[in-house]
Amino acid sequence: IDGLTTRSSDDARKVEAGGEHPVLVALSAALGNAPSARAKTWMKRMIDARITDASTSGPPGTVMDLERYASDAHGSALTLALDACGIRNADADHAASHLGKAIGLSALLRGTTAHAKQRRCYFPSDACARRGVSTESVYRLEPSEGARDVAHEVASVAKAHLDSARAMEERIPSDAKPFFLQAVPVGRYLDALEAKDFDAFDEAVARGGAPLFMQCAVAWNAFRGTY
Repeated sequence: IDGLTTRSSDDARKVEAGGEHPVLVALSAALGNAPSARAKTWMKRMIDARITDASTSGPPGTVMDLERYASDAHGSALTLALDACGIRNADADHAASHLGKAIGLSALLRGTTAHAKQRRCYFPSDACARRGVSTESVYRLEPSEGARDVAHEVASVAKAHLDSARAMEERIPSDAKPFFLQAVPVGRYLDALEAKDFDAFDEAVARGGAPLFMQCAVAWNAFRGTY
């Protein structure tokens, strides 16, 4: 522990002195010393989204707010990864935007229990109001028909974006296909959630099942060039 503390202090002093921080070194290696304006834009969106999320205590207002966060935090990261690997294709960027939203929305649903234990709720407040779901009931991990309806609403939007990304599969360059394999676990999670009647508190669904089955599904899609 003392060693980690010392290293953190050294890193802080390096940053203050204008030295190289490990994260900055990694970013420089991936993006180069002079990242493009596009890369800077996506990086800023991603960082701003995370900062805003960390500084906001209440639930999001609408599903559109969730979509915006998912796009900025996850869609930007996926597009940035494509750009860093020299893949600059309008169809790939478009599909990445849809997949990023699906990844972000499903991740928030999947983390419902973990977030609730930290008194964080990502169920949109307008959807909760329509269905009589209180934030406190989410914190108490109380399953209800209303909570399942809210999860269903969010999951449906995530599935729509996943379907849109997959519909563009034939137009995605082959060298970009591996980046889209993240669609496989997202699809499996949404299917498992639906099978449990959209009970976002079900921890077995959140765990994602046997890792070996997931690895096989990803490997099979990679072999076929699909996602």
